[in-house]
Amino acid sequence: MKPIVEIKDLSFSYNNGNSVLNGINLQVGEGESLAILGMNGSGKSTLLKIIDGLIFPQKGEVIVFEKTISEKCLEEKEFRFMFRKEVALLFQNSEYQLLCENVKEELSFTLFQLGAKVSEIEKRVNEVASFFEIDNLLDKSPHNLSEGEKKRIAFASLLPQNPSLLLLDEPTSHLDPKNVKFIKNLIMKLNESGKTIVFATHELELAKEIAKRVIVIGKDHSIKREGSPLQILEDAHFLEEENLI
Repeated sequence: MKPIVEIKDLSFSYNNGNSVLNGINLQVGEGESLAILGMNGSGKSTLLKIIDGLIFPQKGEVIVFEKTISEKCLEEKEFRFMFRKEVALLFQNSEYQLLCENVKEELSFTLFQLGAKVSEIEKRVNEVASFFEIDNLLDKSPHNLSEGEKKRIAFASLLPQNPSLLLLDEPTSHLDPKNVKFIKNLIMKLNESGKTIVFATHELELAKEIAKRVIVIGKDHSIKREGSPLQILEDAHFLEEENLI
């Protein structure tokens, strides 16, 4: 399995000096579905943001599509265009992601930024809206909708450009059972279609059902365990030690 993400000896601290990630080494293979588990504050969300090139580590290297990600490389127009097309991040809080006046504009935003033709944008937006069952919401403001609808729209806004790597931060948090089932089935379908999925979650059942591999970021902000869902999630003593149950 060809790695599309390689992380080497990565460490990160915010301005207060507190370590958030410590000595992270990780590879993500093309087409993989990887769950990142860890207690609140362990660094899961930070790791996804680093892979997405939103923040940069003080130490270590992040390689995506065989290129080290840095502020300098993301200033290169050709690479930035490719990177922003191929990599998409779903934020834990949908409000951070929904910035436009209506849902149609949300779904169109990235394609407009990438310079797609209007006809192609219309086609892709309609396809994605149908797939997410939000056709009836296209003219509505996303800020006046339910949490489940907001999550669907935030997720849907990632797909019109057809990215190959999806980074999902707590994709089912604060959702009712119907929307949890929808999002879970959606992630499985996207992975089956060949997309690489990396998702952070504290919901063990979600990791068990849809991940092919699991890593656990421990209380010391390093990777404590790595293996199959069965290997990790059947070890109740380890999960208790890491405050996951």
